Amino acid sequence: MQVRRLTRPLALLVPLSVVAALLTPVADAHAVTYPTLTVSGPSRGNPVTGVDGVFATGSVDPNGTDAPKTLALFVNGTLSDSRACAVPAGTKTCTLSLLFDAGNLTGPQTLRVDFTTVANHVVSSSQTITAYTPPPTAQLTSPPDGSSTPVGSQVDVEGDGSTSLPSDWPRTMELLIDGASVETIHCPFPSSTNTCPTTFTWDTSGLAGGSHTVRLRMTTYHDFVALTAIHHVTLTTTPPPSVTLTAPLAGATVTDLAYVAATGTTAGDDAPYGMFLVVDGHPFGSTELCPPPYTQSCSLSLIWDTTGLSGQHSVAVTFLSQLGEATTAPVTVTVVNPPPTVTITSPLPNAHVAGATQVTAAGLVDDRQTDSVKDMQLIVDGVPSGAAVACSVATRSSCTTTFTWDTSGLTGAHQLQVRFDTTLTSVTSAKTLVIAGTVAPQPVATTLVLMQGPPVVRGSAGVVHGVLSNTQTHLTIVGAPVQVVFTPLSGPARTVTATTDASGNFTATDPDPLLASTAVLATTGPDYSSSSATETLTVKVVITCHVPSPVRRGSAATVTCKAPGLAFGSVVALHWATKTGHGVTYAKVKRGQVRFTTTAYKKGWVTLWATTATTHSFAASRSRTYALHVR
Repeated sequence: MQVRRLTRPLALLVPLSVVAALLTPVADAHAVTYPTLTVSGPSRGNPVTGVDGVFATGSVDPNGTDAPKTLALFVNGTLSDSRACAVPAGTKTCTLSLLFDAGNLTGPQTLRVDFTTVANHVVSSSQTITAYTPPPTAQLTSPPDGSSTPVGSQVDVEGDGSTSLPSDWPRTMELLIDGASVETIHCPFPSSTNTCPTTFTWDTSGLAGGSHTVRLRMTTYHDFVALTAIHHVTLTTTPPPSVTLTAPLAGATVTDLAYVAATGTTAGDDAPYGMFLVVDGHPFGSTELCPPPYTQSCSLSLIWDTTGLSGQHSVAVTFLSQLGEATTAPVTVTVVNPPPTVTITSPLPNAHVAGATQVTAAGLVDDRQTDSVKDMQLIVDGVPSGAAVACSVATRSSCTTTFTWDTSGLTGAHQLQVRFDTTLTSVTSAKTLVIAGTVAPQPVATTLVLMQGPPVVRGSAGVVHGVLSNTQTHLTIVGAPVQVVFTPLSGPARTVTATTDASGNFTATDPDPLLASTAVLATTGPDYSSSSATETLTVKVVITCHVPSPVRRGSAATVTCKAPGLAFGSVVALHWATKTGHGVTYAKVKRGQVRFTTTAYKKGWVTLWATTATTHSFAASRSRTYALHVR
């Protein structure tokens, strides 16, 4: 077969436009446009507070001739930080940290970073942040800086943290002891006040004696951290104080002014200081100081004013020593305040009764209390008569009941009482003396007892109390007139008239006793013979003293005391007590003042009180405690 060779080129039939398109380079779908800029931060997240920063990285074409020049940060269009890209020749990337201060800013802010190249190409990146001013804070309020407590004691650590940003809240509070976290408490979320008050219990058991640091750390939901100031607490090796509650007993019923008794003890170089009440878990009233002379034991009876309370309440006592404190276990008591009342309305005192006698009593419960009426019990000569009887006429707070008392075969004086039972307590009426039978009463011998009240401050009213009773039946006499004659050391006598109450008691008041006063009581009546008694009032003199401060250790501290009302030349025994000892100094009153000296060995307290050594005797003055500062 013969093959023909083609000597002419094959004609192209493709259009020129297509050929041109085929010859054009194809663009890379992943090509990077230079220069580039990437920004991360702020470093602590958003929102920001105080001084913060961003990290910016600018790059130029690695195959080109351009190079990085500067990175600049603008806040709301105002330059905040600008730095040159000090990179080696040929380096195409520049990474810098740029700072800004948000300390005076609040709310939304615009951050812009500009990257400028040597060829003056500029690329920018912007973002919006929220400034947070002021920053979160934390405070430590207890224990005080520089305080001390025994090793093994339980220390309340109190403080709080707060935020000012509405969208941020305290998340946790941590207790730091010697810089280490020992306990974490989660704050309530959300908090309407953006605060987190916290109380930790720091158990010092097992720790070494000496100085330790206490601090709180708060963390917010935006991970901001606030630290409190550091407080230094010294742990002593002295055993902690202890305290025992002796009254009231658990389950007791109390009313009005209730007495709460406790005994606290200390050991080593510790010493008692005082006590205060804790009612329903909260401190109640002021601190009562332990009286001198100072030992390592202190027993006090604290007055609990239960006015306005009713129902069940818990009561405890906190004992304070010089180095620590201890609190008793609380006891639960029932408070009935004011207490219920019950009165026999019929028969009247000293009435003559015979046969079936109607005895009517009325009881009341204060309607502000949680108490309510229940029943009543008739008591004759101290013995219950029959069974308790439900109220004849009753509301929640009032009860009236009538008993039938059979006096057949009875003669002479008898004593009636009614016990009023409520849902919370029981009260008994005053004694009502009645005469059973038809024989007319005969005069009976009486006995009169006169008792002085507590010592009174000079110039105040002096009070004596008395009771009038039948020497045969030992029953008190109701409604008897009595006269009390007060005879002071100088001046005319004063006569005061009183009447015995439903219990046979009476009170007489001398409006202005001097240093002492003698009260003589004499009385007569149609059904009893004359009777008398004598009592001498005891009067306090208030001694107020001034302790110089400070006093050099080992030197004599001169204490000046005012003794108003004492005669010139009267000898006064000034008693003093400190932590290091106690004693008595005799001195004469001059111009209403008396002075004595004591050697100051140690900083602490000096407690002063006084008695006289003259014929014009008076009770010990009220003791007062003064700070004794020693350099």
